[in-house]
Amino acid sequence: MLAVFGFFYKQTLTGASNKIRDVNHNQILEESEKAAAGLIRYVYYVILLTHIVLAAIVVPFVLLAIYFGYTKQYKRHTQVTRYTFQSGSMWRSLG
Repeated sequence: MLAVFGFFYKQTLTGASNKIRDVNHNQILEESEKAAAGLIRYVYYVILLTHIVLAAIVVPFVLLAIYFGYTKQYKRHTQVTRYTFQSGSMWRSLG
């Protein structure tokens, strides 16, 4: 994910035309601009959408882990964090 994100925005920072967004800067993404982006655009969107969905799912578990730790329910805290941090580690390793 980080590599794909870096690819998109490296072009913007160096002044090169960004193939992911509007190349001719008319605020309309035309079919030719979409075709120029190729497959990498769809790979980026799939990774982005799964990241958003999984991040939203993990938020309640993180809040539960904080609550269990704060109220000194260490056994339940350990059970929740075992799965919560494993899922987070998986996505960090992919990025």
